[in-house]
Amino acid sequence: MPDSSPSSMENGLATAVRTAVVLVLVAPLIVMVAPLPQTFFPFIVGKALYIRSLVEIAFVLWLVLAFWYPSHRLPRSWIVLALAAYVFVALISSLLGVSPQRSLWSTYERMQGWIDLAHWFAFTVVVVSVFRSFRDWKTLLQFNLAISFIMSLLGLAQMNDISVLGYLSGGGRINITLGNATFVGAYMLVNILIALAFLAHSMVQPDERSRPQASRRVERSRRRTKARSTESTGLGIIWWQVFWVAIIALDGLMLVRSGTRGAVIGLAMGLLAFAVAYIACGKIPRVRIVSATFVGALVIIVIGFVAVRDTDWFQVVADSNQLIGRLSNIGLDDPSTRGRINSARIGFDGFLDRPIFGWGPENYTIAYDGQLTAEVASISTESFDQAHNKIIEEMVTKGALGVGAYMAVWLIMLWVVIRRIKEQQPALQLFTMLIGAAASAYFIQNLFLFDTPGTVGQFYLLAGFIVFIETAPAT
Repeated sequence: MPDSSPSSMENGLATAVRTAVVLVLVAPLIVMVAPLPQTFFPFIVGKALYIRSLVEIAFVLWLVLAFWYPSHRLPRSWIVLALAAYVFVALISSLLGVSPQRSLWSTYERMQGWIDLAHWFAFTVVVVSVFRSFRDWKTLLQFNLAISFIMSLLGLAQMNDISVLGYLSGGGRINITLGNATFVGAYMLVNILIALAFLAHSMVQPDERSRPQASRRVERSRRRTKARSTESTGLGIIWWQVFWVAIIALDGLMLVRSGTRGAVIGLAMGLLAFAVAYIACGKIPRVRIVSATFVGALVIIVIGFVAVRDTDWFQVVADSNQLIGRLSNIGLDDPSTRGRINSARIGFDGFLDRPIFGWGPENYTIAYDGQLTAEVASISTESFDQAHNKIIEEMVTKGALGVGAYMAVWLIMLWVVIRRIKEQQPALQLFTMLIGAAASAYFIQNLFLFDTPGTVGQFYLLAGFIVFIETAPAT
């Protein structure tokens, strides 16, 4: 009996699932403004509803696909297992917390809670099941870069006070379609590093691959042969490189204009993590040299910044650049810094009151208000419904078990990257390490912020790629 029909059905289902997954990445652009139905929180609610609808469609289609075609079933992964444990602990914390309804469904302002977490877990399960090759992942990540490029163009419109859809306006820190400038920084820093990963991967030369050293004459012959064979395709890769450079430049500009200090620190620490790791185990000598140069330059910049930030001429520079001005104000006298320190102190006290399963997801505000004292209120009058520090947030809302499960996900991801890069060829190793740097940068910036529907998809996208690295054959 011919097998063309089942193959056609498999391809159709797989294409439908992949399309739904790809469309999830469009979520940062979604804003509920006219002519769409408007909501109280147009930058949040529309994104969450859009994401959940697509994830549910993708998950149901994937169940059918996986039932009939085993090649699309969930691969065995320690990272996915750790995520499942984290979701399970979050459910228990929700049911045992002080407000199960808020824990499960969150609020219109945040649209997170356990329901949202469960949807993102389903997204991860689907994406690692149907995107099984490096080519698949390059396509998915390139699409994500294209969305960030559109975001940057909208940011340029906002910077120049060009109205788009009737809501973008210039002046101050840009928020584009995310509703808050800090979210712009978190989103852009990830895509800067993804674009850098593609650019670096494309620039690895054939003679830098792992193989025995040949004579100079043989190497020259190989280069001439390679040049002839790639002459017809060279123009194509150049255009791709132009695209990646443009994204790095535009997304970098958006990060600067967002004035997000946590994102800048995250980007610097992500690049530092990459540089140190590459010095230790990288396979391309010239990249190790660049990495060592970057480490030295970063040390000099930090020392120089601390040394001159109180000088008169630097204050003139800081007054002319919002990001530099905000960086120069970092310290105990900065209201934002004081607020976050107080939030962390109060959060830790709240954790001690309910140390096992916590107060329940999205119930940080209850713990905060219960621990707020007159002394703290006199220092900072700002109220916090989120800890502005992911680790503190997990401790307070999900207890020791929750923060342990959350950190287990990150530690296993780190273990996977460290283990697999030792086996990879130079080009893929370079790409993997820069994606790992993007994940590290996201983790660092989240020590100053929290997840939102517009940004958290970047984490699950990076986690999905690392699951691919964990489960794919060594190359």
